[in-house]
Amino acid sequence: MERHDLSILFVEDDELMRNTISKVLEKNAQEVYQASNGSEGLAMFLEKQPDMIITDIMMPEMNGLEMIQEIRRHSRSVKIVVVSAYSEKENFLKSIALGVNNFLIKPISYKDLLNILEELANIICLEKSVEAERHLKMLAQENLKQAHAELESRVKERTRELAVANTQLIEFQETLQDKIERSVAEIRMKDHIMMLQSRQAVMGEMIGHIAHQWRQPLNTIGLLTQSLLFSYRKETLTEELLAERVDKIMSVLEHMSVTVDDFRDFFNPNREKLTFSLESVVKKTLSFVESSFQKHKIVLTFEKEEDCQIYGYENEYSQVLMNLLINAKDALVENRTEDRQICIRVSRRMGKSYLEVEDNAGGIAESIRSQMFEPYFTTKSEQNGTGLGLYICKTIVERNMSGYIDVSNNGTGAVFTIVI
Repeated sequence: MERHDLSILFVEDDELMRNTISKVLEKNAQEVYQASNGSEGLAMFLEKQPDMIITDIMMPEMNGLEMIQEIRRHSRSVKIVVVSAYSEKENFLKSIALGVNNFLIKPISYKDLLNILEELANIICLEKSVEAERHLKMLAQENLKQAHAELESRVKERTRELAVANTQLIEFQETLQDKIERSVAEIRMKDHIMMLQSRQAVMGEMIGHIAHQWRQPLNTIGLLTQSLLFSYRKETLTEELLAERVDKIMSVLEHMSVTVDDFRDFFNPNREKLTFSLESVVKKTLSFVESSFQKHKIVLTFEKEEDCQIYGYENEYSQVLMNLLINAKDALVENRTEDRQICIRVSRRMGKSYLEVEDNAGGIAESIRSQMFEPYFTTKSEQNGTGLGLYICKTIVERNMSGYIDVSNNGTGAVFTIVI
C-alpha cells in the first residue's frame, strides 16, 4: 500500500500497543501523533488538526467517547476509527451517533487496519479535492463578478472588452461538462459515506447476534473442559475418553469458526454482479438473526412458492433483507408484548422475483409513508436510528440492481415488497 499524504492521531493508553500500531501507521501516513488518554488526545487534536483519529474507548481521565464528543464540537469532517475490546451494542451505537467512520475490534488485525486506512485515506483525498474545487469555483465566481462590473462601466466605450468577455463565456461553457462530472463524483462520494454509515449501524446489531450465537458453544466447551478435570481427579480419565472429549471440543470450535466466516462474508461487499439464489440469501440471513429473534419471542416463518435466481449483488441484497428484519423486530418490541410474528414470502410473478417481509406490529401511519425512504428520516430515537437504513435499501434495490421496493399496510402490520 502506498504512503498517503495525511496525518493520523492514535490515542491508546496501553504503551506497548500504542508504539506498535504507530510504527505500522508511520509506514503508511506522512505524520503520526500519539496520545495516552482522551485529554491528551483532545489537546493534540486542537494543536495538530490531524486528518484521521484512531482511538480506544476505555481510557483514564477522559474516555474515547467523551473525547470524540468534544472533537465533534470543533470538526465534523475529521475521520474517526474506534478501537475497543468492548463490543457491546451500546458502545457501537453511541459511536455511530457521534459520527464515527469505522470500527476495529481488539486484537487488531493489521490487514483490517490497513484496509480501513486505505478506504478512509481515499475518502479524505476525495474530500480535499472537492474542497479545493469548491474554493477554485468561488474564486472563479468572484472573478466573474468583477469582470461583469468592469464590463458594465466600459461597455459603451470598449467593444473589444465585450468580445473578450464573450470569449470567456464560451470557455466557461466548454468546461461546464467537466464541472458536472465533478459534481456527480461528489454526489457518489456522499452516497458511499451514507452506505458506510448504514453498514456500521447493521454491524452494531450483528455483533449482538454473534455474542448470542457463541454463548451456548462456549458453555459447552467449558463443561467439556471441566469434565476432563473431574475424570482426572476420579482417576477415570482414559486415552479414549480424552480423545472423545477433545473431538467434541474441536467440533464446537469448528462450528464457531464457520459462524465467524459467515458474518465476515456478510460484511464483504460484492465487487461484481453474480447470479444467486433468493432462497439461499433468505436462509443465510435468517441464520444470523434467528436466535436473537427467539430471545425477543418473535416467530419467524419463511414461505416459498418458487425459488428465484437473481442477477445482482448478493451481499447487498442480504443487507437490505437484514435492515427490513431489524426494523420489523424493533417495531414489534416497541408495539407488541406477545404474539410477535414476521413472515417472509418468496414468489415469482410475470418473470420478476418478489420478496415480502410482513409483520404484525400495527403498520405505518399514512402521514409518514411517503417519507419512509428519504435519507435521515426516522421514527426511532437518536440513539437507536440513523435514518439511513431504508434509504440505503432503496438505493441498493433501485439504483444498483434495477429493481423496486415499496411498503404498504395489511391491517395488522406493514409489508415491505422487493421486486427485481
